[in-house]
Formats: sequence, C-alpha cells, structure tokens
Amino acid sequence: MESGPYLSSSVADHPLRSAIDHCLGDKFYEVLFLKKDSKPLLEEIDSNWGYLANFEHAFNHISDSMPTDTASIIYNDLADDKDAPNVLRELAQYLEVMSLLHSNGEKINKDKIDNLESSAVYPYSSQEAIAVVKIHNNDIKVVEEIAVKTGKRSISAPILIKTLSGSEIITPSRFLIGVEELDRVFGGGIVQGASILIGGEPGIGKSTLLLRIAANVVQLSSFECLYVSGEESLEQVSLRAKRLKINEPKIKLLSTVSLTDVVATIKENKSIKFLVIDSIQTMYDSRITSAPGTVTQVRTCAHELTILAKQYGISLLIVGHITKDGQIAGPKTLEHMVDTVLYFEGENSNQYRILRTIKNRFGPANEIGVFEMSEAGLVPVDNPSSLFLMAHDREVVGSAVFAGIEGSRPILMEVQALIAGTNMATPRRAVVGWDINRLAMIIAVLNARCKMFLHDKEVYLNIAGGLKIQEPSADLAVAASLISSVVNLPLPTSSIICGEVALSGEIRNVSHADLRLKEAQKLGFKKAIMPKNGNYSSHDIEIIKLSHVRELREVFNYN
Repeated sequence: MESGPYLSSSVADHPLRSAIDHCLGDKFYEVLFLKKDSKPLLEEIDSNWGYLANFEHAFNHISDSMPTDTASIIYNDLADDKDAPNVLRELAQYLEVMSLLHSNGEKINKDKIDNLESSAVYPYSSQEAIAVVKIHNNDIKVVEEIAVKTGKRSISAPILIKTLSGSEIITPSRFLIGVEELDRVFGGGIVQGASILIGGEPGIGKSTLLLRIAANVVQLSSFECLYVSGEESLEQVSLRAKRLKINEPKIKLLSTVSLTDVVATIKENKSIKFLVIDSIQTMYDSRITSAPGTVTQVRTCAHELTILAKQYGISLLIVGHITKDGQIAGPKTLEHMVDTVLYFEGENSNQYRILRTIKNRFGPANEIGVFEMSEAGLVPVDNPSSLFLMAHDREVVGSAVFAGIEGSRPILMEVQALIAGTNMATPRRAVVGWDINRLAMIIAVLNARCKMFLHDKEVYLNIAGGLKIQEPSADLAVAASLISSVVNLPLPTSSIICGEVALSGEIRNVSHADLRLKEAQKLGFKKAIMPKNGNYSSHDIEIIKLSHVRELREVFNYN
C-alpha cells in the first residue's frame, strides 16, 4: 500500500479518495471495531505511523462493519472519551471527518475543523484531515500550505533548487552581543537562525550567562527573546535577573517542559527571534512515551527545535547537561545537529570561567572567552594572559611560561612541574590541565634522549589558572619545567617558551609564532625559547633557538 498525500491544483481532477491516502489500517481496525484492547497494539500505533495505510482500505472496513452514520457516532464518542488513549482519540477524530464526508458530501462545519486544528497529540494527522476538508470545500490554497507544513508536497509544486552563486540565496545576518569576549567566541556575533549548544558543570553559571546574553541581545535589537526554563520556576529566574540587575520587558519567560508549548508560543509570537532552552534534558515530546532526558527525547526535541529555529529565523541557545566524564549528556548526534557547540569550563571553587568553542559552522573553533564570576554575574576579563600568569618576586624552580594560541588569540600561561621521590612500586603521575598521555610521552623522550630517568619519581604537572591546554606546542614548556624541577634550577628570567617535541627529541616549528612573540613582548618578557627552524619577524625580544630537547639544559641559569 502506498502512502502520502497526492494534491493537485484542480478539484475536478482530484477525487476525494485520492486527496489523503494516510488513514487507518488493520491495527486500528482490530482495536476499534473488534474491541481488542491490546496494549502492544496501542503502543505500535502510538510509536509508528507506518500503520496508517490506504484511504480506500480503511473505508472498506467501515462499510463492511456498520452503516457510516453509526460509525461517525462511535468516532465522536471515542474522541470525547477523556479516559481513552490519546492516540485513539485523535484517530477517531480523524475518521469522524472522513465518515461525514463519505456519507453526505456536505461541507463540514467550522467547529469540526477547529477541533482538528486544536489537537496537539498528533498534529500531522490532524493537518491531513483538515486538508481533506479543505479540498472538499474548494480551498486549495490552504491545502497546499498544509502539504508543505507537514513535509509532503504536491505534484504541481516541485522542490525548488537554487544556484549557489545566485542572488536569491540571502546570507543570514549576524547581531552582536555587545561583549567582546562573547562576540569572539561566537565568531563575530550570533547568526540569525543558528542553533547553539552550551554545556558545563552544574552551578558553573550557564543560566547566568544565557540571561546576560539575552539581555544584551534585546538591548541592541528590536526583537524579543523567549527564555524557557524547564528546571526553575518563573520566580527563581526573576530572582536571578534582579541580582544581575536585568529588567528587560522584551525578555519573555516561560516555565514548561513541554515541547508542544514552546512550539505553539513561537508560532503565536512572530516578534520572538531569540530562544533560550534551559535545558534540553528537561524537554519532552508528548508523542514519545519515554521519560524526559532519555536519548530518544533529547534527540527528538533538539531536532524539532533546530528545524523550528531555521524555519522562523530564530537564534536558538540550548543548555545541555554534562556527564561525569565531562561530555554533554545525550546522544552524540545532539552535537552534530546544532551549528555551534560551546563548553563552559572552570572549577566551582575558582572565580574564573572559560567559554570555549568546540564547533562553529559560522566561525573559527577553539576560540575562548574568559570571565570572572562576581556578585554582578559574569564579567569579561580584558587581559587573560595576566590572569594565568602568577607574579613572582623571584625566579621559581619548575615553572615555565608557555606562549599558547587559543583560537585566534595568544595567551600566556604558566606550566608548573614538581618531581618528588617515592617508595611506591608504581610512581604517581598527576596532571591538571594537560593530557596525561602526552606527559608520559615527554617523560619517555627525556629518558631516552636526555638520559633523565624519572621512572622512580612521582611527577606532578599543573597549568596555573585552571586553563586546559590542547595544542602540542606546549611540549617544550612541559619538558623545560620537568628539567627545571630535576636540576633544581629556574629558567632564565622573563622568558617564554614554546615548541613541539618529536619522539626523536627534535623540536618542531609552531604556528602563529609572531603572534605569540608579540603578546610576550606586550607583557614585558625579554627572552623567548623557540624552535630553531622557525621564521620570526624582527621583535624587541631575544630569541633563543633550539633544535633538540637536550639543548634545554644549556639555557638554565646555573649562576
């Protein structure tokens, strides 16, 4: 049996039986007419609309079982029965319209259409029934709109394709948030119609950040924002807004966990162009029987919201919970669905927070924004390098300043290492802010190429300030801090260091070398330990060039 509506622009050429061929097949017939109140059958109907079969086939069941008028009464009674399963109530409502059309051919009154349009259980089936009524009432324009809305198209309305270089494709506009750190993370502002996912530890400040973003956006634009909270009441959100001194009438609040409520609100309020969902794990779709937060619910709700955002040109910000492993909870497809993925990093005991771009279809990835948590909310940090560098009144053993690149910005950070003796058979290796596997590789290189044996020593490595380093150009800084701790000598005063260490011990070039040196010079550093084969522009900073990791011993201040 084939399925799917078949709409044409001519009522005369289009018999009623061909208008909508999605209707009820054997499963519904068994439940409704044969009184088989079987839970498995109901679940099959509820979860799989593939059982809605051919239009003529369903009407054969009706005509064989009882007079059409009698069937219509049964449908009406079942549709009004609040104790009946929702799926049966709407299917009965659907067939009631079918039977009325089949019996007398008269126009269906407006109340029947309104009842179908108000149905929120299975809106697609309601739309199909409305389409049948509209065809019978010669309202072809509405039928075509319904066909597009339900994702089904007519033969006379082919799918439109456009030329990539053509002028008919309009580039979506960006709007600024007004905070430089945030605009950088989003790649120069938020793109209209984009869907953005933000994850982070509980209590790190995700809701505070989104409320501040919403306030800034509506201040700089003419549209409204809808803030949907599934975790907090409206009173709790209002308390946070008062603490942040946010009083924006263009921010609308909605406390619900129903996806249907969110979609209906967006469709009724065309001025809303910014939508915040806090959080996706609390949302649920009533068409799915599983509990909120499950894989199916999260995937379905995220899919519906992203489609809604693109259809209405709404910028969508979604909060996502994370697991104990630091990953966003739910299916990995959640991150694939959205346009941008951001992680809010930092310790609850630390006053600083880092917003990092993991994925961005509209800008560079790995950009970071640095914020300080204060009583007034999240305050951007203008000079992050000064944040991650500790002020020392003397040279410190086991410390090296690494000139790193986060996205498009240079940031200087301090790498700290401590080597300690132990009586344990397996010495401990502890790392904060770096990859422990890469630390093991650097220790192996120092062992094999520099004859520096650490197999019986405990090794502790820390990136000061709570930042997490991901680029391999930190290898040389880590190696230098380890050697400094072993020989108990500090690195030269006011020096920075960066370079990738190969397994052979050779030091490889790094990207954006001049950008790193410019940042170091701006902060008052006088020396830079860099790979030998790099190309460096003229800077007022002394460059110490190394080709092999064993040469690190020569740069230490033995005096």
